Amino acid sequence: LRSANWWRTARHSSPRAGVPPVWFAIARQAFAQRTARYCSSLLAMSQCLPNVARYSSLSEQY
Repeated sequence: LRSANWWRTARHSSPRAGVPPVWFAIARQAFAQRTARYCSSLLAMSQCLPNVARYSSLSEQY
């Protein structure tokens, strides 16, 4: 709950919020990169799974 409050105060970043905007920008960029990497790996897995299913069904036929 406290982290959610911190996120809200940092997002509205007033000078009174104890987070320097530089650190907040760095953290936000790192979080965006991690999220993008996670989404791309999910996308690769979702593209790979039909191929694996097709390959397993082919190997069952032979």
